[in-house]
Amino acid sequence: MKKSVLILSALMALGLVGCGEDNSSNDSNTNTGVDTSQSQPTTEEKEYSIAIPSSTELSVGDILNLKCVSKNGLSLEGITWESSDPGVISVTQGGRVKALTSGTSNITVSKGDLTSDPLTLTVEFIPVESISLTNAPKTISLGQKLKIETAISPSNANQNIELSSSSDALRLDSKAKTIEAIKLTDEEITVKAYASKNFAKYVEFKLKVNPLDETKKVKITFDTGSYASLAEMTVTKGSTIENIVYDPFSNLTDKSQANDVVFFGFYYDSSFVRPVTFPLTSTYADMTLYAKFVKLGEGSQQYSWTYELNEDSSGYNVTGITTYIAGGIADANLAFGIPAYHNGKPVTSFNKINATDVLKKVSHFALPNTLTSLPENALNYWESLTYLYLPSETKITSIPTKAFQSLKKLSSFWVPDTVTSIGEDAFSTDTSLKTIHLPKNLKEIGNFVFQNCTSLKELNFESVETIGQQPFLNMENLKRIHFPKNLKNIGILTFDHVRTIERITVDPDNQFYSSDDFGSFYNKDKTIMYMAPNGRSTTNAYIPNTVQDLYDYAFAGSQAEFIKVPSSVKTIEYGVFGSSMNLKGVYLPNSVQVIKTNPFSMSDVNKLTIYVGYANTRIPSGWSSIWNQNSQYAEAGITTYETIYDFAESEFVF
Repeated sequence: MKKSVLILSALMALGLVGCGEDNSSNDSNTNTGVDTSQSQPTTEEKEYSIAIPSSTELSVGDILNLKCVSKNGLSLEGITWESSDPGVISVTQGGRVKALTSGTSNITVSKGDLTSDPLTLTVEFIPVESISLTNAPKTISLGQKLKIETAISPSNANQNIELSSSSDALRLDSKAKTIEAIKLTDEEITVKAYASKNFAKYVEFKLKVNPLDETKKVKITFDTGSYASLAEMTVTKGSTIENIVYDPFSNLTDKSQANDVVFFGFYYDSSFVRPVTFPLTSTYADMTLYAKFVKLGEGSQQYSWTYELNEDSSGYNVTGITTYIAGGIADANLAFGIPAYHNGKPVTSFNKINATDVLKKVSHFALPNTLTSLPENALNYWESLTYLYLPSETKITSIPTKAFQSLKKLSSFWVPDTVTSIGEDAFSTDTSLKTIHLPKNLKEIGNFVFQNCTSLKELNFESVETIGQQPFLNMENLKRIHFPKNLKNIGILTFDHVRTIERITVDPDNQFYSSDDFGSFYNKDKTIMYMAPNGRSTTNAYIPNTVQDLYDYAFAGSQAEFIKVPSSVKTIEYGVFGSSMNLKGVYLPNSVQVIKTNPFSMSDVNKLTIYVGYANTRIPSGWSSIWNQNSQYAEAGITTYETIYDFAESEFVF
């Protein structure tokens, strides 16, 4: 069948130097070796000829940059490149050819009446017949990294693989063919190695992370001083200290003995320099922790709070601060906080504490276990805060709007398990936050909760039901997300401007959403693909043939080079392939009825070819008239990629 090529931009055909040599490609399969000393043999030397490359045999996906040679100083401006079968081998007006499918094609250059002799190129696709493992480990230790050895037959077929696992306890690197244990888990993990150009071919094995010996007990001794409610406890080996429920004043019958006393949590040393923060290494040996208590008004603690009784007179609300240390608060002040009791009654709430010039210097701050609520904007913009203590034993059920926003030096935080909702922007722009414990009873996540938390790498939602819009906006290092079985609703633009996700997992019992071996995120029956993990190092992207709708920005920021959209897909939403700088080829089947605005916005369209399964050169009427724009703005113009029509799906091989 005759193939026709529509060039969508004149930029592809103008201003070409050296017969349009194209050096923009960084493809690993690019063959740049040419023999410029000779041209293809002819009976009569032509005015224009093509330099013979080091090999005229290509594999599917290979890219070759060709050069032309002129005789007698003839100009190379205005040279036209042509492929006799663009369905087998495409060629740009820069002399850049790409092998598309098995077959042969003749490449020529011409100008006016002058035409070179043809350069015949042959393409051979070697399908994978089988894949096997030469080493299949049965166990892996926490922190250990293992290299997987595969044997793909035949040997001249593409040898790349795609690794997947049934658990996020493993970190996978498909290019390096390695697996690494990053979490302890009791489950038996299934690991699969797929042939990257034929996902139907794969091999799998079972693997267990070496379990802890949980028969041994570990003793934790608490040096807690005069307010001690707990002297020691015994835990199972491998437990974490965050699970300790501790009320520092439970042993006091007369709570007035704790008037204006602040509990600052546990420390690793008696000098109270290193506070215990989340996450803790599991407890493998007996250890001693030190509890810090400070009474306000004593020693250097020359500041006080102002209070008002609650309406029922059962406790106090902190309204402000009255006295500062002479000369201001030192940068390393470890004893600044709100007490649990005042005049023998619990302190249950406090007003927003504005970050004054003095308070901006506070590096450590403690809240009491007697709190029943937090105010909006509670401690936002405390610029020097590195340690924030909120006891696990508390009655707080909600982290309100912007409560801990812009705490730019806070590196870890434990949200108490009593909390069921986290409000809008609660932790936004906490740029140093590397770890956060999300409570097991958490039901609702508000809008923009973690936006600009650029150091967070992992989020695990144990029981969340609702997530607001753009919760992960601009999280530059987020790699792994787990959604629980309870999740019912996710807001719009959930993964907007998140370019590093390697894996999304969904509890298999979830009724509304699902994931797959490759860490992609779908609705339950996989008819809607919400997101492919764009931080995953891969050559080809996988889309199951159940998918009918590619959701907004599904592949935005993807590292994939080739994407084959299956014939089940009917709709491609906004910006689906945007900002995919490695993208070289996309196949769009004739099943697609709607393509919305800017599917390739901000991608490198100079290396991109779109293959369309339509037998005519007209964009289908159901498609957006600006589907091929490279920007949100019309003045940015039309993309410079080639669109090849009348291209059979079977010819687009991965």
